[in-house]
Amino acid sequence: AGAIQAAALEELIRSRSRELESQANTDPLTGLYNLRYLQRQMAQLLDVNKRYGQPFSVLLMDVDGLKRINDAHGHTAGDRILMQMAMSLRRSIRSVDTPARLGGDEFCVLAPQQDSKGAAILAERLAAAVREEVATPDDPPVSLSIGVVGCPEHGQEAETLIDVADRAMYRAKAAGEPIAMGEAADMRVAEEAKT
Repeated sequence: AGAIQAAALEELIRSRSRELESQANTDPLTGLYNLRYLQRQMAQLLDVNKRYGQPFSVLLMDVDGLKRINDAHGHTAGDRILMQMAMSLRRSIRSVDTPARLGGDEFCVLAPQQDSKGAAILAERLAAAVREEVATPDDPPVSLSIGVVGCPEHGQEAETLIDVADRAMYRAKAAGEPIAMGEAADMRVAEEAKT
């Protein structure tokens, strides 16, 4: 009887440990990974890149018009949009990719063994899927602004990659385009030297 109780207790502890780990790594609204998990995955991909030269890409995206939907229809409608967006992202990526919600209306996908050209194709697929699959309470469809960068092309540090992707995402948003590629490192340095 004591051995059975010990085994049951051990299984309960393992189950609870898995549950707590999942909660620590998951965004509660969308079920996607959270920023903490994304940072760990990116650190691993950077290590693999430095050691074996395997590229990876970062797609940083922002939901266009979510504030308008929240203001017009309430935060519950906005939350539904975010949940639908998460489902659309999951259906449109490979099983090795890491989808994450960074917070608010910002999302990210890490695409291992993918250069920036391949990631641009993925970004187009994501933008089309969200446009077609995410239902809004009013006429304009939901759209994304996506910044696409690749490692090592656009940098070999997490902060640099996120910064370049963020700038590209805001360029896409300002231009009214769904996707913008990050600028190559040498172009950024030259432009920063001018200012």
